[in-house]
Amino acid sequence: MIVALLVSPAIGFFNGWMVVKRPGCPSFLVTLDGFAAIATWMLLRARYGNWISAVGDHFSVLRLRAMELSAERGEITLEELTDHMAGGAELAALKHKLSQVRGADAEELPEEHALRVGALKAN
Repeated sequence: MIVALLVSPAIGFFNGWMVVKRPGCPSFLVTLDGFAAIATWMLLRARYGNWISAVGDHFSVLRLRAMELSAERGEITLEELTDHMAGGAELAALKHKLSQVRGADAEELPEEHALRVGALKAN
């Protein structure tokens, strides 16, 4: 903690004097760029990066405080996981509701398998 208290002002002084004052860059942009540089270094070079980028082999998708999906890594494909995270179940439920509305043409609505990620084709 003491090291952080000593290093932080040094970094701030360097950013203020070398990066902001000389070329005239806005300090806000320099601060954001500093955060991005430190985060990139931490994820790619530090030993903590492996722990941050991949945590566990269990996927849980929550939607409106309810568990929509709970699966281990080998039980679900990437497409199924992406479908759940993008709201594929909600789109299927919406299609079902729209098909029950009077005047709605259910034939023009896409099928449930067409709502899956990767199955949609560009028109």
